[in-house]
Amino acid sequence: MRVLIVGGGGYIGFHIGLELASRQHEVTLFDLHPPNPVWYDKSETCPLPFVTGSILCLPDLEQVLSLSKAEGVIHCAAHGMSSREQLPSASSLTESINIDGTSLLLKVCSGPSSSVTSLVYTSTFNVVFGCDEIIGGDENLPYFPLHRHWDNYSISKSVAERLVLASSGKNKKFHTCSLRLAGVMGVGETRHLPRIVASLPFLKFRYGNAKVQFVGIKNAVQAHVKALEKLHDDPDVVGGEAYFISDGKPIEHWEYFRPLIEGLGYTYPKWVLPVGLMWIFVLLGQFFLRVFGEIWGAGRGLFLSPAELLKTSVTHWFSIDKAKQHFGYAPEDVNDLSGVLHEYRRKMGLSPLLKFRKNDT
Repeated sequence: MRVLIVGGGGYIGFHIGLELASRQHEVTLFDLHPPNPVWYDKSETCPLPFVTGSILCLPDLEQVLSLSKAEGVIHCAAHGMSSREQLPSASSLTESINIDGTSLLLKVCSGPSSSVTSLVYTSTFNVVFGCDEIIGGDENLPYFPLHRHWDNYSISKSVAERLVLASSGKNKKFHTCSLRLAGVMGVGETRHLPRIVASLPFLKFRYGNAKVQFVGIKNAVQAHVKALEKLHDDPDVVGGEAYFISDGKPIEHWEYFRPLIEGLGYTYPKWVLPVGLMWIFVLLGQFFLRVFGEIWGAGRGLFLSPAELLKTSVTHWFSIDKAKQHFGYAPEDVNDLSGVLHEYRRKMGLSPLLKFRKNDT
């Protein structure tokens, strides 16, 4: 299959591309910026064909679809996922990329001159989670009300997912599905893990005991590849459907990171602050960034946004049975941060660990 990955310069998109290429698919990456060289041998050029362009530019999309002759598309381009990107000042860009960009991509892919038959959309737990506890939820849950979300990222991803699923089957040849991912972790991840590791020297307390889910990069990749292949071969089963994707085993948020904290030589915090007090800190931090951002250093970003506080302090986890049944999703190395720990010990000049404390909570 010829596959175009929109957002292929990002962590998830690039690794999906590598796996698809290893399975003999023809892959083209499309993004504003090429993949980070840390994800491949720095002495080499990007191992996959890469085309520079914007999801907001119709000529760019038409050109890359024409050049790639794509039959399948994986859409993982997004903005506004974390930190200061969730501030209201960034809302217009978030909405443009996540909603307008998705709408434009769907228009081009489903057009009469397009060769695309299958599109897999990278979505998020946030489309159904906002602030209410969810235990063992499934795909029958309704979308979380847009007006109750704390961030434009969640709002825009919810709107975009509905556009994607509504477009499935509108013409006989074009079908879509959506993968709702938990937080993605893995070696080389550059959005969340660097912030977490940088905060460890100052980590003297924790908060809450929420049970949540994460997904390792290998499992996120596996889900996309299997979903795309199934959608291409059997659209009657997968077309128009949404799926929760995670490692499958709920774990307390802090316990998930405990092997990393202790493995890097830091003390696991024993003090537990009330979540209400954390809300005061987070809202004050957001206020100072809004008012004094340019002076105070908006480039530093927020340690936690309100949406991130909710994600880490309110229990929410979902069944992955539907993905298992429909396209054979089978997570491996569940809740495993051993590779990440090895990566950061090497960066910090520490010797490799002979034993690793595994997440078995």
